This record gives sequence, C-alpha cells and structure tokens, in this order.
Amino acid sequence: MRDPKGYGRFQYATRDQRLAYRVSYGLMVGEIPEALQLDHLCRNTGCVNPYHLEPVTAAVNKARAAEAKTHCPSGHPYTEENTYRSPKGARVCRTCRSATQRADKDRRKEQRRARGPLPRVRPTHCKHGHAFDEANTYLYKGKYHCRACRAARERARTAAKKVR
Repeated sequence: MRDPKGYGRFQYATRDQRLAYRVSYGLMVGEIPEALQLDHLCRNTGCVNPYHLEPVTAAVNKARAAEAKTHCPSGHPYTEENTYRSPKGARVCRTCRSATQRADKDRRKEQRRARGPLPRVRPTHCKHGHAFDEANTYLYKGKYHCRACRAARERARTAAKKVR
C-alpha cells in the first residue's frame, strides 16, 4: 500500500507500518547511517530498489528534489530566462512573480481609488517657522509661500549687490 506522498508502506510481524524503501535498503545494503536520509535517485518515491537509494544529508536531499522539478506549480518551465534566484537561493518562476506583482499593484491601486483622494492639509508654518496667516501668506503656482521669508531673501540679495 502507498501513503499519500507515494511512499510504499507495509506491515511486517508487528502492528506498526514501515516505509518499504527503508526496509529494503536495510535488508539488502545495511543500516542507514545516523543523521542521513535515503534519497531516491530515480525520483520515484514508490521504488524499493536499494541501488536507486543513496544516503545523503537532509540539505542535499532537499536540493536534489528542488532541482528535479522542471516546471513551477503553475506549469511554467524553469528555464534560464524564466528563473529568478531569491536571496535565500530558492528558484522562483519569473512569469508567476511578474503576475503576482502586477496583481498586487492593481489591488493597491484599486484600494487607493476606493479610498478616494487624500484631503489636502494646508500647512500652518513655513520651513523657517513663520506662521502662515492671512498677512504673511501668498499663493504662487498652487503653493503657499511665506512673505517674511521672501522679504529676508530680498534683503540678502540687496545686501549682496551693495557689497560688489
């Protein structure tokens, strides 16, 4: 019988089930070394041929399994042009990544559209700390400007001309 991941299982002389490939390797080759896993070189999880099994570390087993995949979960091929390596080293389908980014951008755009324009808040002071009140404020090209700062700039310009 097979488990949901496709590994063969059987019951032998006891009530607990054993993985068929591990029992096969143990009987035909020997004990599985400590801290190692058996990697199916044939990539067939139901295979019990001990010559198709190799003891490797968990990292090597995981890397081999990832490299064996030729297509992303959506069916796009992992080609040189279509594969992006994440900073952690994982393979990412560029087609799916672009579609996800585009969908995220559209979703954020729709949220902004539904929220409506942000209310414009009129500034209360200029960058130099002068209050924007009726007497000290003028509008130029759609922006508020400070009369006190303008007068200070004019005084500085006039003083610079006199020095020359």
